[in-house]
Amino acid sequence: MMHNQKQAFISYEANEWFKRNKSKLLNYKPEDDKINSLINSYKLNPEAVLEIGCSAGYRLNALQQQYPLSKVVGVEPSDDAINFGKQNYPKVSFIKTTADQMDMLSDKSF
Repeated sequence: MMHNQKQAFISYEANEWFKRNKSKLLNYKPEDDKINSLINSYKLNPEAVLEIGCSAGYRLNALQQQYPLSKVVGVEPSDDAINFGKQNYPKVSFIKTTADQMDMLSDKSF
């Protein structure tokens, strides 16, 4: 059985966070993203990127555009965020789950 706090988050807050922050995410600029900058500064060329708590996948989409051979996968509990992401970022793969339940991913796959 799911822990009460986690169930409350998934039932109430996951979609609400996306709704509150969607307008900010629409103004996302990859060049201002600290994570993207870090990947670029280390001159990495990632084969696969996993983002836990990816929202709609805006960052993963930017990374996939920069590294088109990369597989990008996001873990996200919000149905609203995933639905938006699937419509707007078709090259991003989404897994609807939370960080504590990622058994579907094989070891060392990222």
